[in-house]
Amino acid sequence: MRRPCIGVTSDIEIRNDREYFYLQTRYCRAVEEAGGVPLVLPPCDSSLQALAQLDGLLMTGGEDIHPRYYGEEPCAPLELSPDRRTDFETALLNEAIRLKKPILAICHGMQLLNVVFGGTLWQDLATQRLDHIDPGLHVC
Repeated sequence: MRRPCIGVTSDIEIRNDREYFYLQTRYCRAVEEAGGVPLVLPPCDSSLQALAQLDGLLMTGGEDIHPRYYGEEPCAPLELSPDRRTDFETALLNEAIRLKKPILAICHGMQLLNVVFGGTLWQDLATQRLDHIDPGLHVC
């Protein structure tokens, strides 16, 4: 029986004016442990084209999405994900939805999924206090 091929998004790190794709190995190990074959998708056009051949998509964690993607200005200190990643993953998600591919979104991926569907985000839970949140709750 053929094992499902799962696309796993990678992050971008900029060091010394150079871009590097990177991914925590735990994502690929988890896909393998679940019986799948992980295929790393760097943010480039060929990855978007490869989506049609995949059985599912895993959107990985990462830094904060710039608030302009959901119509806000920054109101708290943020560690921003590169726009190149956000733009690519937005296109990737829209294509995965169009193709009706199963999607598992984790942390940054879940936030982006929310934004793609028109949602907004709390930029900083410590300063934008939510009265119904348990103060001991750990947020990714």
